[in-house]
Amino acid sequence: MKKIISAIFMALAIIASSSCSKQEVDGSEAQTISVKENNLKIPAKGGEGTIEFVTESPIEVTVDKDWCQVSVKDNVATVTAPANESYESRYATVTVKSGDAKSDFTVQQFGFYSTGFNPSGINASHKAVSFDFPYEYDETITASADVDWITVTVTENNLNVAIAENTIKGTPADMSRSGNVEWKLGHDSGVISVVQNNLSYMSVDANWTVRYGGIKDYEGKQAAYIYNDVADPALSGKYSIYYVSKSEFTERGLEMDDFAIEVADAVRKEIMNIVELYNQFGYPVEFSTFLYEDSDYEVFDPMDAGDYIAFAIGFTDDGAATGHYAYSDFTVTSGGGGSAEGYDAWLGDWTVTRGSATDTWKISTLEKGTSYTITGIEGQSFPVTATYDSATKGIEVRAQDGLGTVSTQKYGECTVGLFGGWGESSFAKGTYVIFTGTISGSTAKLAAGHVSFSDGSSYDLERVQFVAATADGKYLTISKDKTPLPTTLTKKGGSGDNPGGGGSDAYKKWLGNWSINAGAFDIALTQKVADKTINMKGWQMDQDFFKPAEVTFDSESGSIVLYGNDDEPIADNVDIGASEGACNLYYVGKFIHTDGKEYYITSGGNGAYDVATGTLQSDGSVKFTGNSFQLQNGGDFTYNRMELIAVPISDPDGGVYTFKSKPDEFPLIGVKSGTTSVKTMSLDKTKGTWVKVDRNSFRTISANGPFEFCTPYKALPEVSHLLGKRIVVK
Repeated sequence: MKKIISAIFMALAIIASSSCSKQEVDGSEAQTISVKENNLKIPAKGGEGTIEFVTESPIEVTVDKDWCQVSVKDNVATVTAPANESYESRYATVTVKSGDAKSDFTVQQFGFYSTGFNPSGINASHKAVSFDFPYEYDETITASADVDWITVTVTENNLNVAIAENTIKGTPADMSRSGNVEWKLGHDSGVISVVQNNLSYMSVDANWTVRYGGIKDYEGKQAAYIYNDVADPALSGKYSIYYVSKSEFTERGLEMDDFAIEVADAVRKEIMNIVELYNQFGYPVEFSTFLYEDSDYEVFDPMDAGDYIAFAIGFTDDGAATGHYAYSDFTVTSGGGGSAEGYDAWLGDWTVTRGSATDTWKISTLEKGTSYTITGIEGQSFPVTATYDSATKGIEVRAQDGLGTVSTQKYGECTVGLFGGWGESSFAKGTYVIFTGTISGSTAKLAAGHVSFSDGSSYDLERVQFVAATADGKYLTISKDKTPLPTTLTKKGGSGDNPGGGGSDAYKKWLGNWSINAGAFDIALTQKVADKTINMKGWQMDQDFFKPAEVTFDSESGSIVLYGNDDEPIADNVDIGASEGACNLYYVGKFIHTDGKEYYITSGGNGAYDVATGTLQSDGSVKFTGNSFQLQNGGDFTYNRMELIAVPISDPDGGVYTFKSKPDEFPLIGVKSGTTSVKTMSLDKTKGTWVKVDRNSFRTISANGPFEFCTPYKALPEVSHLLGKRIVVK
């Protein structure tokens, strides 16, 4: 039903503009409706839009939809509308008549759209603390708390939840208080659950002194001893002895009294599991069977080298924590369980497939016998820490943050971490195992970890992925393909390189020797992993000790891709006659900047980057063309060469050397040479033919991405997984 409101007012002026609407009236003078300002866009939450105009005659204003109303005051027509509960925009037509003149104006009310705001619940210690939940939306969030110890503050694009200090003394049956923050943003709403610990009911008991006693023999086995010296058995009650890794306490960020609650709960569960197991095998025992009262000790499997905390935790006979505890730090300087042979089996290069890519993981020693550094995950150079399990001779990789940074043109510099993911775009933050690995010969199998959350949900992890955190709190994946879980690693030198058979006809066409640009240099392409990768030697120059560069084969297009990499040398410790001494040699891309000068590309520590694509031509030749890329500080460019550089080992951040004989610019044409080897150049003859350039000749490439958004969830900690295992129960 149309709503009509009429208003009469005198014309103040005749304004001629492109927004005017004029209509002729049968032989009479044209009537004018002159619009001064048109703002008929209304937000989804409801509001008003206006038209301000000047007219020569009385006006009549109508609107053709029921969801809005129109009114006129002075020279302004106002259209009002309630909230649009739909995600779609809606439209109405306002008709303005003045005499015989008539004009129509469109009113648009926007629909709601998803805010993407999905705050997680809060678990806090008894101390005062606040949490920020940033968001991006064209409206301001509304929020309220249902308890007085939670304060909600809304500022532009941020919701702050502040929690007051909790002075309530807890008990084993009442360890926390809880509240909720209800929020609404646009068409989305939800609740942030808040759980805050009461003051810990645990306190250090001076009557107990717990200490590590070292590795000793126990009934013919090597065992780690932990003692608890009790001054007066009548004062403190019964207790159990355990230990945890000190890193777990550090990562939790709790006061020791609060952390002792978590340890007590984990110890209670461990003892209950032992009680259940004994009873299943027909040995009736009770919780109190595994408690001590006077000075005593417990024995454990020998720990690996590292820092630990020993605990004595007080319990009643039925397994309730009494609130008494003692603790002490201790350090184990050498691992007790593993052999060097088991540890060393993991060292070396391993291949793993993710989507269409094949990566090489380099596993090297971090701390002999206990831990490793892994590089090459997702083709990146970020150093990932893995721990060695001497009992299983396997490895364990946990979620870890702060591995480095990646610079992007759109999102700036981001901090990178390694996490486990599942579903379409979810990943877990926190402390948990992403995967474990077991080894058999030249093959290793990676098993997926499992994560649990405060809402009771849990997931088996489906992939390993690097995640980049932006400065404004967003999270991005940095690679299109992620490493799946579970998966298999193959050690290089085993079946990882499979020369001599296999591969499609399109792949095999690439294998052999090619003469580039009428003999400027030769390259040899040999099989690496059929239909995936190719070894290339000879680009620009070659020596027998040069490592082959890895080229990838695209099975869909039949083309190959060449890579630059200033993190991974093709030859190391080479004497080129540089004054600084020996150098490492790398292939890097080169381009012409807008200033007309040629510059080299560095990835800034982010590993390999694609420089050129080779495509087979109809006449059997190959054409190499430079790929396009973006610089970190902006600008789109195309590589014009791939070139060899030498970086002095003693001064890697200083100048670098380039070979005087440059490869020709792309595009380059190659033909099968029919030779059985590539040309090599005597390195001695190259001395004196290297030219030094400074680091100003380098520019940093913007990371490739694809930088898809992903959603973080906070995983529950795994305290109990780090508790020691008894080898003997006395």
